[in-house]
Amino acid sequence: MIALIAWFACAQDDGPSAAMKIAVVGCGYVGLVSGACFAGLGNDVVCVDIDAKKVAALKKGRMPIYEPGLE
Repeated sequence: MIALIAWFACAQDDGPSAAMKIAVVGCGYVGLVSGACFAGLGNDVVCVDIDAKKVAALKKGRMPIYEPGLE
């Protein structure tokens, strides 16, 4: 599944360095890595997925994929 990424622009008075609110739909390789990168840049990120087992594993701190450096 391809991850769908939606971002919501900040108000102009927040300036260019303000954090964005980003929603990532799909917690596979593309979605989780993209979400982690966006979060690492200081953005507010929410990842969602239809697979309840994958979401439950993430809530427990377990990675459903293997990506070096993403633990």
